[in-house]
Amino acid sequence: MKVLVLSVAFPSASRPTYGVFVRERVRHVAAHMEVVVVAPVPWFPFNRLFRGDALTTTPLVEVQDGLTVYHPRVACLPAVGKTFDGVLYALSLIAFIARLRRSFAFDVIDAHFTYPDGLAAVLLGKLFRTPAVITIRGTHDIRNARSRLRRMQIRWALEAAAGVIAVSDSLRSFAEQLGIDGRRIRVIPNGIDTDRSACRPTAPSSCRSAPSGKARASIGWSKR
Repeated sequence: MKVLVLSVAFPSASRPTYGVFVRERVRHVAAHMEVVVVAPVPWFPFNRLFRGDALTTTPLVEVQDGLTVYHPRVACLPAVGKTFDGVLYALSLIAFIARLRRSFAFDVIDAHFTYPDGLAAVLLGKLFRTPAVITIRGTHDIRNARSRLRRMQIRWALEAAAGVIAVSDSLRSFAEQLGIDGRRIRVIPNGIDTDRSACRPTAPSSCRSAPSGKARASIGWSKR
């Protein structure tokens, strides 16, 4: 199977710690199937003034642990324009995805976060006749759902997705409160890489007694 991962939250050379929790899951999936990552960068005129150097200097393409990661720019309006993020995200990627599909005929789109990634994935999936799966990951999803207009888009995307994953039972409940059938949602919690961390999932107190660097690393993966 060939998987196209779609996620704004993903590390890059200019932001090496951003979205590490997404990359860790993708990296393990890539051990079993072909994966290409599209991690768009929000763009707006005078982007450097709005979003700083780290974002605007993100390379267009890079390789991370054997994963090819593309960082195409997608239109992103500030302030009230955030309501259009998902639609602009999808429209900005149509030409890029069409070119990518010629060399990487993906079977599924794996989107991380409901908005804007999940909405864009479903829209692109319909255009390219490809199923899209959305992972609900946490605070960002809940915060976007507080906006009535974004909440409507999130609900539509989750209903239209071929599959929905939640990283906790509470996030499955969040989706159910939006009107999504809980039977369509599979809970797959975030994990901890025990080769890199002294923390043990069955003994939270081990994190408090672990060396601070290792503890912070593992908590960063498990909490986001």
